[in-house]
Amino acid sequence: MTDMPDSDFPSPAPARPKWNLNRYAAPVFYLLLAIFLGIFLLKIDYGKLREVRPSWGLIAAATAVGLICRLWLSLIWLKMLRMLGAPRFTNVPALIHIYAKSWLGRYIPGPATWVMCKVYFASQQGISKRKLAVASFLEAGLQVLVMLLTGLLLLLTDPRIDMVPPFFRALLMAAAAGCLLALWPRLFNMVARFAYRRMRKEELTPDNLPTWGTIGQGLWMFVLFIGLAGVSVFLVSKAIWHELPASQLTFIIAANALASSASMLAVFAPGGIGVREAVLVALLSLAMPPEIALLVTIALRVWSVLTDLLFAGLSKVVAMRYVPGDSRQS
Repeated sequence: MTDMPDSDFPSPAPARPKWNLNRYAAPVFYLLLAIFLGIFLLKIDYGKLREVRPSWGLIAAATAVGLICRLWLSLIWLKMLRMLGAPRFTNVPALIHIYAKSWLGRYIPGPATWVMCKVYFASQQGISKRKLAVASFLEAGLQVLVMLLTGLLLLLTDPRIDMVPPFFRALLMAAAAGCLLALWPRLFNMVARFAYRRMRKEELTPDNLPTWGTIGQGLWMFVLFIGLAGVSVFLVSKAIWHELPASQLTFIIAANALASSASMLAVFAPGGIGVREAVLVALLSLAMPPEIALLVTIALRVWSVLTDLLFAGLSKVVAMRYVPGDSRQS
């Protein structure tokens, strides 16, 4: 049989480029955000910003509450680890510092960078990487779910909900009902198995899945965290706009919970930058003048980063004092 020249063989069809949602999500979002902010900035009365005189005492109080919030989050993570069968911890301050510096990983681009940091650093303390990965994954999932549920319920009970068209009100109610249903262990575990399989290419074994007890513990602990976080946001807002009444506290808690959950879901944005601000500006504008809402939102981002750094620094000092001269805790 004579060989046919290469030109006689049909050339293979060129492979179609795969549609990568993550590749386009960030540019499209930031383009829409720029348009939204551009329209918003055109409507602002900049004269009012010159009258702002921040109360540093309230900002100091907000920082104290913010540090307690971050400590409470680290304790939730440790509680999740213990409930999933991790051995008793021998150096809790070192683990809290690991959580604090891993929390800063949220500002590094890439999905779940801070979760990977927790797994890497805490595994050096002799804790199973699998337990760390599962506990961190479940902690993040439960946190988003409880924040969404709390924010939606508080928003639905706010008097301003009457300003929302009935169709969107029904959507909010359906979303709240969906979050509540998702806390049912069987459904939560089904979603957790699927998501973990997609992310880690592994199966979650039954001993690594939460029970009613695990979810119940996480529920009340995260609700307390959401309340404290909302109080810190209210204090920063009050420090900038002194006319903010105490009656707005529950609305501020709801706004912060919804903005935070949205920023955690947007894995393409480092630290949720831009996502949190867009949601927060829109909601805070219902409680204060738009120009003040913008200023408060910017101040909250700066304050949040500085508080994260302060918590990491303080936890480092405590960890060093608890285990003097042990360089492995750095």
